Amino acid sequence: MKYCRLLLLPILLSACTVHSQQNEQQYAVLEENSTAQATVSQPNLSTHHVPPPPPTYAEEFDQFISDLSSQLMKNISGEGDLQGPIAVTTFVDLNNLYRTSPFGRYLAEALMGELQRSGLMVTEIRKTESILIKERFGEYSLSRNIKEISKHSTAKFLLVGTYVVRGDNIFVNTRLITNTDNLVVSSGKGYLRRNPFLDRMLWPSAAPTTSPPVTIPIKGFGEKTTVEIIPAGS
Repeated sequence: MKYCRLLLLPILLSACTVHSQQNEQQYAVLEENSTAQATVSQPNLSTHHVPPPPPTYAEEFDQFISDLSSQLMKNISGEGDLQGPIAVTTFVDLNNLYRTSPFGRYLAEALMGELQRSGLMVTEIRKTESILIKERFGEYSLSRNIKEISKHSTAKFLLVGTYVVRGDNIFVNTRLITNTDNLVVSSGKGYLRRNPFLDRMLWPSAAPTTSPPVTIPIKGFGEKTTVEIIPAGS
């Protein structure tokens, strides 16, 4: 009996070895097939085109300002002589020329840089006559206080602009005019679609508390006057 068991043992070991080799071959074939399928299903990322992300609201606004500057440079009339300093003023509400907002102030601020980068001579009319140093705050050279800024301007041209909001659009117009005879030498226009970013730029909108003085002719008692009084709301 022991002899029979000894004879059967090599046969069983041989069978197990063959079975193990067959299993290993099957696993190897399955692994090769799965690897090939994964290779085929994976896209070629090196040649796959990924579209760029859409521009942000701020990027669209800056691009609009750049386009306005290009229009001003392109639409110069006459001989195109813009030799002389340009002063840039705040863009104002078309319906109230003393009302503005962060939107109007930033338009002027950005166009000042755009024109300078285009090769024009731009002057900063808000420069103070001297550097203002305030302890615990810093050093300042810009001001809107008429007592602090320079009393004289050498600007030969002025950049002015207006904007008006209608529905979902903001319409913007800008002009370069001569400082002596008020001639328009260039202009540009465009419109923006309102969005949450621009709505925050349009607020708060404010005007100075005191309007510029208005001269009204005074006539003698009983004399006819040419001053027409228009009722409010008409």
